[in-house]
Amino acid sequence: MVKRLFAILLVVTMIATVFAGCGQSKTPASQGSPASSQPGANEPSQSTDVKPTTLNFWTFQELHKSFMDDAVETWNANHPDRPIELKTDVYPYDENHNKLLIALQSGTGAPDIVDIEIGKFANFMKGSNTGLAELNRVVEPVQDQLIMSRMDNYAKDGKYYGIDYHVGAQVIYYNTEILNAAGVDVDSIKTWDDYLAAGKQVLDKTGKPMCTLGFTGIPTDTIT
Repeated sequence: MVKRLFAILLVVTMIATVFAGCGQSKTPASQGSPASSQPGANEPSQSTDVKPTTLNFWTFQELHKSFMDDAVETWNANHPDRPIELKTDVYPYDENHNKLLIALQSGTGAPDIVDIEIGKFANFMKGSNTGLAELNRVVEPVQDQLIMSRMDNYAKDGKYYGIDYHVGAQVIYYNTEILNAAGVDVDSIKTWDDYLAAGKQVLDKTGKPMCTLGFTGIPTDTIT
């Protein structure tokens, strides 16, 4: 069960997210045993007498561990009265999900927080009891700031069981020779409406589509 304290951390994390790297980890630290956090990497300052809340985090991506370690350091610096100690295990992709399924089905051994890749998430929504904590109390107060169609990927019966926390970067390359031939100034494209209008103009003037799309899946990650 995700502890309430982490729900607060998660909101901070979502706001401050500058995240690189998602998708499957092809080169796990060890095949069959997790790569755990370095001792003291995200432990709260020893100057406080407040006992930290210890949270266990499973992931399949080493970069996610680094991201969460940094988030914990920020949290502890800003909330010395509510420190967190995060213990992270980095598993190979399949082991992370298989181990979690077994833990949830058996009712013992599951972590407080876990990465579930979107392609695997449906496996955890089967049956009447998912074993995952409902996160509506985190999502609903800030849903006007979220892309809810993304959040719906992790919902069942009006309840949210995961939060999409990956922020990626998209890059568009233009063939300026084609755009110039169509009389389109690439620097004038500022919005999606501009992009759509430019595409229609390019197709009308040159007979060539300005963009084609290929689909191979949805490489993103969620945290529960």
